[in-house]
Amino acid sequence: MHALVVIWDLSAGSKISMEGLREYIRDESMTRFRQVEGLRQKTWISNPETGRWGAVYLFEKREQADDVVAHVNEGRVVQLTGLTPSIERFDV
Repeated sequence: MHALVVIWDLSAGSKISMEGLREYIRDESMTRFRQVEGLRQKTWISNPETGRWGAVYLFEKREQADDVVAHVNEGRVVQLTGLTPSIERFDV
């Protein structure tokens, strides 16, 4: 198994609020990520005190995680926030 932790620092000047991002999850993201091959779990996380927001992904294989990483910087959240996330990888 392989995990990704993708974090945006919204305090760096995000174009959208955490509440707006929660609407994005509900209206767009959940449906799209249900179809990602090898994705076992995706959990969105947020910390209003620090302005950090992101997701923890759990994949069957590293290659499947690589496919998501390859597209994160062109993804919808980057468009919504105007920010580039930090990405960390972990073996599980």
